[in-house]
Amino acid sequence: MEVAKLKEVCWLDVKGKMAMNPNKFSFGAMYSASFLIKRAPNARNLNNIKLSLGFNDGKPPKEKVVDLSKIAPADKWVTVTISDFKFEFCGLGREMTVSLTNHDDCCKTGLTIAGVTVLRIQPFGQN
Repeated sequence: MEVAKLKEVCWLDVKGKMAMNPNKFSFGAMYSASFLIKRAPNARNLNNIKLSLGFNDGKPPKEKVVDLSKIAPADKWVTVTISDFKFEFCGLGREMTVSLTNHDDCCKTGLTIAGVTVLRIQPFGQN
């Protein structure tokens, strides 16, 4: 598995985007977007991390701030939920953007990011 390993940075800025293909998502269904991460035992300054989930629909992104040192045990892969969302797009051309950022001046170390997962959280058959 290819992963991104944070050695040491002052500005942490991880961003990604994905096409919201209506053939892969069910209209009206609820989904959850999460980062899959692992925190090293010697990780530093992974507090005040802003998670963001947005779409190219003109609405502001959903954002929250987390302390990864409190919610991610050392040396364990965990999913950190960015936000839940309802798939309400018609047609092609819609994109989802995710980010994990912290622009504090202190150096950050010890974070591994395997990627982003998007899972349907509503039971099948219930739109």
